[in-house]
Amino acid sequence: MALDIVFMGTPEFSVPVLDALCASGHRIVAVYSQPPRPAGRGMSEIKSPVQRRVEALGLPVRTPLNFKGDAERADFAALKADAEGRTNFEYARSLRLILREERTWLEDVDATRNVARQVTP
Repeated sequence: MALDIVFMGTPEFSVPVLDALCASGHRIVAVYSQPPRPAGRGMSEIKSPVQRRVEALGLPVRTPLNFKGDAERADFAALKADAEGRTNFEYARSLRLILREERTWLEDVDATRNVARQVTP
């Protein structure tokens, strides 16, 4: 069963996870990443690795400063996604898909082996 998923990630290690998720047959309805940050001598804004990859894939990307505002929360809720996919440093190169209704982990996607399996919370 294909799910509508909101993916959340910013650093380079999230890119292969996003690619594995795209290849899994699920629909990515939006990707959230940190906003571009000033960097380098010219302090020009640099997009995150995930944002650059998402734009190359033609997926919708959102870069809010945070989720504290009502408008940002409403935009997120309006996506009506089945699950949220998150990456973090602790689970580098893996993904936890969290079902929105049950708030349980659905899959653990290991991008290093391109494997998805069912897990329990």
